[in-house]
Amino acid sequence: MNASTSPQAIAIRVQLFILSRDRKDYCRQAIVSALAQDYSNLEVVISDNSVGEDVAQMVTQEFPEVGLVRRIPSLPALEHFNRLIEEAQAPLMVLFHDDDVLEPSYISQMVEYHAQHPYAAAVGCNAYFMRHSKKTSSKLMGDFAGRRILKSKSEFVEPYLSLSLIDPAPFPGYMYRTDIIRGLRLDSTKGGKHADVSFLCEVLDRAPIVWTDECLFNYRLHGANDSQRESIGQRLSWLRYIQSAAGLSRTSQPVRDYKFMYWRRWLNQNSPGLPPFRRATDSANFRIAVARRFVVFWGLRLALTRIDFWKRTIRQLLRK
Repeated sequence: MNASTSPQAIAIRVQLFILSRDRKDYCRQAIVSALAQDYSNLEVVISDNSVGEDVAQMVTQEFPEVGLVRRIPSLPALEHFNRLIEEAQAPLMVLFHDDDVLEPSYISQMVEYHAQHPYAAAVGCNAYFMRHSKKTSSKLMGDFAGRRILKSKSEFVEPYLSLSLIDPAPFPGYMYRTDIIRGLRLDSTKGGKHADVSFLCEVLDRAPIVWTDECLFNYRLHGANDSQRESIGQRLSWLRYIQSAAGLSRTSQPVRDYKFMYWRRWLNQNSPGLPPFRRATDSANFRIAVARRFVVFWGLRLALTRIDFWKRTIRQLLRK
């Protein structure tokens, strides 16, 4: 138990759900980190949404003390999260990914933050990047420092959109107050795979969210990360929702910054090899050409006017 944990916090029951899908070896590491927590009033539940039986067999054989819920048939990814929100019974809950790894004091520290902020719907913490199985000292939230109480959607979404060196708290690290988020759902029509941010915006409609700079888990980067693959349609769907929810105009600086960043990532992933000013002769190349012109022109403007553009570029290069 962490020495700073208050008696009030110790009494609170927590359910830690590990959402798993056919990643037996990663899931094993997540379970080991969950069982190593320095907090006793904790229930660990594996929600196995796998196609195969490897994860279920591993949990049954190696971790008989851990709860296991087998999802047959498998649920769509967002519906998997929604089902756990419906099923949660403890006052505090965590929806953790099977490819990430907790620090031993994650639960005790997050419970303490909830005790200090009893009005908050959720607390999000920082994390270290982990490349495959190698831990690093790089932090997901960049230059974010201290603790922030978020009450408005515009304040909440700004780090997702802008070129600042402060990044948002990663979604797997949130601990929620169950009674406040009950009834909320991750909705694919509000950004597809990016609907986790839309969901958190709706959490804010009910109560504040707290961010802390303390790194309490390790966020794994690997080839199968869904976040590594760009979907322009889902990005635009998400951006339309965020603009409306946060009251942002299409020409606002955060929105333009965000468009520059996602089109640049999309071009990098598609490796078009098409010069930015070459006339395109088909629809696919037309999109590439238009995107490249936007990235070139807006990138030059940012390079000439924004020091944060250079700082963020240098930080990204150092992370590679």
